[in-house]
Amino acid sequence: MTVTLHQHLCLLSPSCLIWIPALLAHQVQQSEQVKYRSVYLAADWEQPPRQHLILLLLNKLQAAHEQALFPPLPRDSRLRPLAGAKLPPALKDLSVELGLSEKIISRLFKRDTGLNYQQWRQQWRVFKAIEQLASEQRVTWLASNLGFASDSAFIAFFKEHTGLARGHSGIHSSIGVN
Repeated sequence: MTVTLHQHLCLLSPSCLIWIPALLAHQVQQSEQVKYRSVYLAADWEQPPRQHLILLLLNKLQAAHEQALFPPLPRDSRLRPLAGAKLPPALKDLSVELGLSEKIISRLFKRDTGLNYQQWRQQWRVFKAIEQLASEQRVTWLASNLGFASDSAFIAFFKEHTGLARGHSGIHSSIGVN
């Protein structure tokens, strides 16, 4: 499940949670059927009898490990469709597709995301790899889907960017997929 939240894509892997403050615009996308729970806090959440439950929830949130799986999204309207792309194209191909120079695209990405296009594309590929591995996709299919020449090229990329991987089955187990 992914959540678009404040110019970032957020990946929610199994057993993770996300805190979304009230009135913050967001969009949830599910690639398959999932079970999840939402907790909405009443305006008087600090008053008894709710106070002890909310304090427990806040304590659990503070103790939770933060995961940095949030590729920033470009704000420029010409670049926004890339967030939902199957595989963002190489910079050269994107330049032709948009009718913009590679230099302009790079400047827009740096301005909007703090990353150059190649860095952003790599972060997007890691994000999509984890999302697809969590839905138990085979590494061979995943490598092909994300534009890698081979399984071993994907495994090397994934290990370099996440520190995780011990072969085909190890990738799944390292992100909590049995």
